[in-house]
Amino acid sequence: MALTSKGNISDENSQQFVDFSNLKFLSHGTSGVVYAIDEHRVLKEYYDVEQGAEERRALDRLGSHPNIIGYLGDAGPSSIILERGTPLLSLSEAADLWIQNREVWIKDSAEGLLYIHKNNIVHGDVGCENMVVVGNKLKMIDFEGCGINGRESTAAYKWYNWPGSSVDAQSDMFAYGCAVYQMLTGKPTFSELVDVVDRDKAARLLWAEQRYPDVRGMRLGSVMLGCWSGKFQSMGEVIVALDSISV
Repeated sequence: MALTSKGNISDENSQQFVDFSNLKFLSHGTSGVVYAIDEHRVLKEYYDVEQGAEERRALDRLGSHPNIIGYLGDAGPSSIILERGTPLLSLSEAADLWIQNREVWIKDSAEGLLYIHKNNIVHGDVGCENMVVVGNKLKMIDFEGCGINGRESTAAYKWYNWPGSSVDAQSDMFAYGCAVYQMLTGKPTFSELVDVVDRDKAARLLWAEQRYPDVRGMRLGSVMLGCWSGKFQSMGEVIVALDSISV
């Protein structure tokens, strides 16, 4: 079957033929498994059909955007077809490439998150692990736990959350600040807690006490602190701050 435009998610014509015998396993997560179809496309198969339906709804609403993963159609009730990208974190070992592009990626992810929020969607799981690079663009992925039109997100930030907050646009921005930190330093916030038994609780306590990671002297330190402290009220304000530092 020829590749079809996605159209409405309930449109049966959006379903595509996929040769399941030739799929190549790429990764798995809490919601499903991702397989390579070819060098340009992947198939995401969900453990739970409803989670897949929520991601379809989000991607259908978002449509085409340079910083949102492309939704190419369906392969069945529990699977969708997406454009294929390179996981951002897999590029961290290519030091020259990482250093050369990280500030562009930081701006790309901000633009993507701004667009998500403008469409009344809370991503709910913002982080470097949910970003891929397609060509020269960073794109946001994984919307299965998102919240649409004010509905509560089923995703949850463990130690990247705005203190005392539910999962909302503010916590997305808080987590964005953590993603910026990881893109600049190559390690997650409070990475020194990795061997602590209850690291989630320890990190949440540090955030609650406003004991932020040390960003003194870092080029985007004020942006990260603005995300963590609640200074920024929207991703639009974050982008203005980034532009003022010429990212």
